[in-house]
Amino acid sequence: MANTPVLEVIIPSTDFTVGETVTGGTTGATSTILRIEEDRNRLVVKRLPTDTGGYQNGESIIGG
Repeated sequence: MANTPVLEVIIPSTDFTVGETVTGGTTGATSTILRIEEDRNRLVVKRLPTDTGGYQNGESIIGG
């Protein structure tokens, strides 16, 4: 997985868990949470070839 793209997402809460699939509220894009950086209010997610769509700037994400 060395070439797996990673996206950093600014989050307002920590109601997420590592390994959880998140979905873009507007685009329906999907990815999996790789790590949570609570001190920076940030999620780092990985996108696999099976993930769909692409996120937009400022888009809300939904866990589960």
